[in-house]
Amino acid sequence: MKCGEIQAVVQLAVAINLGIYAIKDLSVPYLLHQRAQLNDLRALLNEKLDDLTKMDHSSVGEERNEKLECIDRHISSIYRKSTHTWDLLESYNLGTVSAASICFFMSIYCLFHTAYFYNEQAPNWLIYATYISYFSVIVPMVINIWSRYRGWKLIREQSMIRNDISKL
Repeated sequence: MKCGEIQAVVQLAVAINLGIYAIKDLSVPYLLHQRAQLNDLRALLNEKLDDLTKMDHSSVGEERNEKLECIDRHISSIYRKSTHTWDLLESYNLGTVSAASICFFMSIYCLFHTAYFYNEQAPNWLIYATYISYFSVIVPMVINIWSRYRGWKLIREQSMIRNDISKL
């Protein structure tokens, strides 16, 4: 295989590695929306607690108070999970940017090499470097799918809590 034949593949790798910087930020607004919903749930719970303190403390009020405390613990648990997911996403995004940068510069070097030695036989290292330069594409896609799944699970738990609060 000649260098000129794999030049288009290397050009695609350069373009995709530049696009990684946009892909890595797709999951951030989703998690921010999820965090805003958590804050809304906390405010709704505080309103219910204020309403409960205005009521007399009969057995029904104590039962509702126990339910609200259980819901409060559940919201705190979801908030901790959300924070953990956010921290993991931040570290993964840092790794993604590092990998994309390395692959980008490697792709640029391969692009210059293929342009300079256009009609010569491509060395094996160039072919392997071209394959490796696509590695940074797979990782952000997996991270984005994972963060969407985690956010979807947390939002589902939040809607169950919202239903529990509305029943009180």
